[in-house]
Amino acid sequence: MTADGPFEHHLHGLNHLKWFNVDVELETAAGIVPFIYDPANAVFCSQWAVGLEIPLYAKDPMRCFITTDHPNAGPFTRYPRVYSWLMSKKTRDALLNGFKKADKVIGATNLANMDARSRSTNWQP
Repeated sequence: MTADGPFEHHLHGLNHLKWFNVDVELETAAGIVPFIYDPANAVFCSQWAVGLEIPLYAKDPMRCFITTDHPNAGPFTRYPRVYSWLMSKKTRDALLNGFKKADKVIGATNLANMDARSRSTNWQP
């Protein structure tokens, strides 16, 4: 979901899924284009990895929460899966190493080296 009508049109052209948009000509808009992440695509896998790195870098994880309006978290029914990735390095690594282009994702992110117990204290937003 985004307020960028032209980008939604572009996504619709890429994946040929349904596109719903209102107020295309106004200053802002609201629209939805379903998007299916492909685990064989290094860019999509990197987006997944970065989405997990951000909360793992948090100095105080008790101040972080997942919301249903975040496109990478998805619906609340997927929360258990997301929590398992955040809480278990073994679970993260199993998925990360299963990607077709895992070497590219590992090279582009820090996720493979991260553990919740070894949070970075030098990271600055």
